[in-house]
Amino acid sequence: MSRPAGLTVIVGGGLVALGTIAPWATSEGPFSQSGLARGDGVVTGLVGVGLVILGLLMLSAKAGPPVRAALFVLAIVGLVVGIAENVKVSAAIAPAEPSIHIGIGIYLVVVGSAVALVGAWRWRRPERVRGSIPGSSC
Repeated sequence: MSRPAGLTVIVGGGLVALGTIAPWATSEGPFSQSGLARGDGVVTGLVGVGLVILGLLMLSAKAGPPVRAALFVLAIVGLVVGIAENVKVSAAIAPAEPSIHIGIGIYLVVVGSAVALVGAWRWRRPERVRGSIPGSSC
């Protein structure tokens, strides 16, 4: 399998998992809220861990199309949840004080999901050695 693609998925999954525990909303004062304080943070945490596990499977020779399909599903779920949370948190803090901002956690979830999606997209099955297919010449 493709080692760079597997490593890309692992890094993306790690970013999603890190984004889950990083602040999703912050203020200039002591206020900070991570993704785990919200229900969707549990989903992004599971997505991040799942991406890391599937990325590790990509590095093995036993991974096949079901792993790739699961990668696409998890990465897209991560993107959708990250973008939806960005919209929800933005709407929730808009009427609040201007000192409250979207934290880095949501951005890490979106970027990590996109990185994992790129890794899944670039994953290629190993090419057969020419001449190893019965009936082929060369």
